[in-house]
Amino acid sequence: MREALAALLRDPSHGLRGAAADAALLQLAQSEGVGALLHEALAFDPAAPAAPGLRERLARSVFDASARDLLRKRELERVLALFARAGLEPIVLKGWALAHLLYPQPALRPSLDVDLMVPAAARPAAAALLLAEGYDTTTFQGGDLVNAQASYWRDLAPGARLTVDLHWRISTSPLFAHVLTHDWLRPRAQRIPALGPSACGPAFADALVHACVHRAPLGERADRLVWLYDIHLLTRRLDEQGWTEFAGLAARHRLRAICLDALQASARWLGTEFPADVRAALSDAPPEPSAVLLRDGAGWLKWAELDSLRGLRERLTYLRETALPDPAYLLDLYGTQRRWLLPALYVRRALGWLTR
Repeated sequence: MREALAALLRDPSHGLRGAAADAALLQLAQSEGVGALLHEALAFDPAAPAAPGLRERLARSVFDASARDLLRKRELERVLALFARAGLEPIVLKGWALAHLLYPQPALRPSLDVDLMVPAAARPAAAALLLAEGYDTTTFQGGDLVNAQASYWRDLAPGARLTVDLHWRISTSPLFAHVLTHDWLRPRAQRIPALGPSACGPAFADALVHACVHRAPLGERADRLVWLYDIHLLTRRLDEQGWTEFAGLAARHRLRAICLDALQASARWLGTEFPADVRAALSDAPPEPSAVLLRDGAGWLKWAELDSLRGLRERLTYLRETALPDPAYLLDLYGTQRRWLLPALYVRRALGWLTR
């Protein structure tokens, strides 16, 4: 069924021949994030086989999601304007940026949350602004190396919530602590007029590196079709210079293996094509710490993360922050306010981490 769904995304005229085009297919498309793309593909060929009611259910689902996104978009425009007036220079990442930069209609690229990146130094001001605007959040874990984002949310209407994931790095993993920093992304960013005069997203080469990095730690979920479709569309936006920049970034940050794996996965499922010289440049790579994400084993991953940090001080800080998070975070995590339980909670967390 997933093969049939991917085939339809590759070529809408393919139809759903041989697929179990029923409620199970609809559920699969929604879990893969491509329900709206499936609706568009079926609309391309009204005669394509489909189970009775599938088109109607898809249409209703897409309509409902689009209505909620209109509310989220209006709120996001307001938040971005507030950030701009405060001089915070946010960059819109992932779903919302790609929806407006790549897709013919933003509704074709659903996203439940908005990823905004600010400089690390601007994190307290950005958090204070969101809280002042009525956003809720959870207790922050604390630490500069084990965290890269915090979530804030606000209900806009019944069933419509805007969740803002506030980033100061592109990933929580130390493997990417120095990859695609705000200082790098912002001067190269491109405008997103549909989200307001101050909205901007990453350059296409940067966005493709980010898309490859984003899928790397996800294991079995790495090949979710919506994320591969992002990669598929991004490759179509790169010219010769863009591909040179992409390959250079992958080499500079030692990400060639995970970038090649992402492009190959997109090629396998969606027929993505990319230049032979880029394939060769990514294939001819010495061992890279980030390549551990393509293998199993949490222990090897932690070792690679430690090895990627710069110097003994960073490594000791990372170990301390991992083992001893902020007490308020731990109490919130386990749903208690009994501070006398903290020693037992630290032990419980450590045992769980070691078991994993």
